Amino acid sequence: MPNDLSAQESTTPTPATNAHWWALGCFVLLLGAYLSTLPSTLTDADAGEFLVIAKAGGIAHPPGYPIFTGVGRLLALGDRWAPLVTLIAGFSALCVALAGAFLVPALSRFVGNSASAFAVMLVMLSPEVWRQAN
Repeated sequence: MPNDLSAQESTTPTPATNAHWWALGCFVLLLGAYLSTLPSTLTDADAGEFLVIAKAGGIAHPPGYPIFTGVGRLLALGDRWAPLVTLIAGFSALCVALAGAFLVPALSRFVGNSASAFAVMLVMLSPEVWRQAN
């Protein structure tokens, strides 16, 4: 009876692979939650400034947010399909959901995959983070 252990090991998912599936699940849940509450009007904080910069061009207050303002400027070209407020808020939601997805594998090195996903969901669905995602 040959030892078929090597074939069995190659089909077993590794903890790192499982962490990526957990991260994908968190990303989908977070993005769905954030997109379901996108604002249709101007919100508080820096939203007004980012909208003006996206439409007219320029630099935001320090540190300037060059990637965000650059993408906002590109999104302003597509404001025929949706209001600019919604496009910018959607981009914010995408960025925050991606940040949550990247945190899951990073935390899973220290705790289990499900614990890291649960911790990320707790933090990313908190009111403080949710406000930044919209």
